[in-house]
Amino acid sequence: MERIKKLLRNITFLRRVNALRKILTCFRVDLVRHLRYSLNYRYDYRKLSRDALRCSIMLLNHQLEKAQTYQTVKEGFGCEKLHRLLDETEFYIGKYGVDDITGTTVGILEGHFANPHAWKDETTKERFLKIKEQCPANSFYGGIIQYTGKSIKKFPELAEFLHSRRSCRTFAPKQVDPALLQEAVRIAQSAPSACNRQPIRVHIYNDPEQIRKIVYAQHADIEWCIHAPVLIVISANEYYYRDYLERNQKMFDAGLFAMTLNLVLHNMEIGSCFKMAQKYPCYDRETKAYAEIPEYEDICVLMPAGYYPDSPVATAKSIRISENIVCKVHK
Repeated sequence: MERIKKLLRNITFLRRVNALRKILTCFRVDLVRHLRYSLNYRYDYRKLSRDALRCSIMLLNHQLEKAQTYQTVKEGFGCEKLHRLLDETEFYIGKYGVDDITGTTVGILEGHFANPHAWKDETTKERFLKIKEQCPANSFYGGIIQYTGKSIKKFPELAEFLHSRRSCRTFAPKQVDPALLQEAVRIAQSAPSACNRQPIRVHIYNDPEQIRKIVYAQHADIEWCIHAPVLIVISANEYYYRDYLERNQKMFDAGLFAMTLNLVLHNMEIGSCFKMAQKYPCYDRETKAYAEIPEYEDICVLMPAGYYPDSPVATAKSIRISENIVCKVHK
C-alpha cells in the first residue's frame, strides 16, 4: 500500500513538473512576441511596417478624438499628439498614398482645429491643410458627433432574439455565400475595442481539406469541427498593443468581436460555435501555417459555421446561472 502511495505521489510530482514546464514555455514565447511586435519598443515610426504605422496613427487619432469629447477640457490640449500625428500622417502619405486611415485623420484634425481649447498654431494648421488637399473631399470620416438618449433606437424583441441563439455543431449541407460572410464581418466591426484600435482580423475558410488541417492542428475536441462548411478564425494584430499592461487586451477585443459576429450570423440564420484556441506554441505555429496567418497575428477564437440544419438535431440547453450570482450591485 505504501508503495502505491509513493508511486502516486511521484506521478503527481511529475505532472506538476510537466505543467510548470508548459507554463514557462508559454510565458517565454508570449514575452518574446510582446517584445518583438509591441509598438512600445519601436521609437522610429519611419521604420515601422505599413500595418504597424497605421496602428500608431489610429492610436493618435483616438487620443485626439477622445480629448474633444470630455466635459472638462484641458486648455491647450493635444500639442504633443498633434505634432506626432502630423509627422506620421505626412510620412504615411508620402510612402503609401491616401486611404481610409488618412481620411479618418483629416476628419479628426478638422475637429481639433475647430475646437477653441485645442492647442494649434499657424505652422501645424498649414501642415494639416496640405494633408487635407491630398485626400478626397468625401473621405473625411473621423471626428465627433452629437447624440442624446433620444438618438438611440430601441429593439423590444432583443432579449427574445439573444435567448434564441444556440451553439450550433451540426450544419445543413450547403455552402454559405462568401459575400454574406463579409457583410456579417462588416456589421460585426461595430463591436467596441480598447481605444478604438480595431486590431481584430478575420480569416474565412471554406475548403474542406484546409479546414481539416487547421482543425487537426489544434489537437483537441475536433471531430465535430471538420464537418462545418465554413471555418472562421479570429485573430488580433499584436502591433496594436503597447506595454505589458495591455497583455490580455487582445483576448477581450477578440471576444467582443467574436460574440458580435456570432449574433450577426445568427440573425442571418447561420449557426456557429466557439472553438477555444489551443495556445501551446507548437500548436499555434502549426495552425498558423495551415491557416496562412502571419506571425504577428495572435489566434484568439475559432468559429465553425454554416446554415442551421433543416431537420431537428440535439443541442445543449446550456442553462445560465442566476443573475444574482453573476451580478452584485454595490451601494
